[in-house]
Amino acid sequence: MIEVLGLIGLAAALYGFFCLVGAAVATLVLPAGHETRLAWSLPLGIAAVVAPLASLAVVVPAGTAGPLLLVVAALAAGAVLLAVRRRLTRAGLRELAWSAAAGGPAMLVVLIPFVVRGGAGPLDMSAHDSWFWYIPMAHFLQDHTTGQALAAGAWPPTEQVSSLLPIGVRVGFDALDAGVASLLGVTPDRTLVPLLIVVLGACGASAYAVALEALRGRRAWAMLAAFVLAISPLVLPFLESSGPSLVAYCLLPAATWLAWRAVAEASVRFAAASGLLTSALVVAYTEVLPAYLLQMAMIVGAAGLLALLTGRPRWPALGRVARSVAVIAVVAVACSPLAMGRAYDYVDYTRSRASQGQILGPDWGLRLDSYGPLALGSETLFEIRRFPFLSDTKVVLAYVLAGL
Repeated sequence: MIEVLGLIGLAAALYGFFCLVGAAVATLVLPAGHETRLAWSLPLGIAAVVAPLASLAVVVPAGTAGPLLLVVAALAAGAVLLAVRRRLTRAGLRELAWSAAAGGPAMLVVLIPFVVRGGAGPLDMSAHDSWFWYIPMAHFLQDHTTGQALAAGAWPPTEQVSSLLPIGVRVGFDALDAGVASLLGVTPDRTLVPLLIVVLGACGASAYAVALEALRGRRAWAMLAAFVLAISPLVLPFLESSGPSLVAYCLLPAATWLAWRAVAEASVRFAAASGLLTSALVVAYTEVLPAYLLQMAMIVGAAGLLALLTGRPRWPALGRVARSVAVIAVVAVACSPLAMGRAYDYVDYTRSRASQGQILGPDWGLRLDSYGPLALGSETLFEIRRFPFLSDTKVVLAYVLAGL
């Protein structure tokens, strides 16, 4: 039971840390008149740490850079909130509390098995990627940069991690795990589960923020949407197999919604927030990049059409849309420049393997049973076997479903 209490305490501390950092970022970046800006605190807090840490891991071991970044982020966030405390309204702080509470039910559901078992160890991670990939990756990043060779005689999974790193494989979540573990002086397997629980809660908070604005302040429905998403079969299975996937499910709705507001309202501030989220999204789960770019194209197309129909004159309206998109792109690259370059390498490598029929076997195609998982996001384009060999019609359909 002591282990369970430690797990709960660490998860609560990390949850509060990301709320603190995100609240400072939201206060600085989002428009002052935006009543629900503090509702975006959790996804913004995670993005503000993951994006720069992924770039630092290219040149400095995450075990060194991570603790320093976490401490500096906490102190800077506290200083910012202290400096702007007179501008923090009760309504804003109430939204922060509701947003944090939106992820609570899913976190409590996940904690039940640990309380029943009386231990904080993994439930079934040996059957998934955690012990083979994510824990060795975090362990490697504690003492190595992403381009550093591994000494001979290393643990075999870690050796494979080292051999794959040069192709630009995603490191955002694993660098965070390495940094938290190094700060606490423990191994990454002790911090992985608390981090996964926190990101699961942040998925609910992100869904709450999107639903709150989309439903025009209907908080009860927004809370329900947050809980249903966080414990749905779409998200919950990743709790024990893929931290990067959970980060993607947390950041993607927020990045997309804020991008829409940026281009629809020609807001540089919304664009900057979306750019930060985009940067962390790409470095944490690079495979989502093609689908995200399609989403952005659909957003820009819709905003451009609205601008043409309502703007006077038309070309300045389109120019404001282009400016918002440019701000998103510039901020995304600026927040994690080195890691964004690695993301391009990874997408290029994965596409080359897919073209050779080396992704998950040669016998899958885009069949009827693939449409649902692809549309819901539980499979990426790379995970659909024989994707390069599909007809043009099915390729277009796949990208449309992924974008939706």
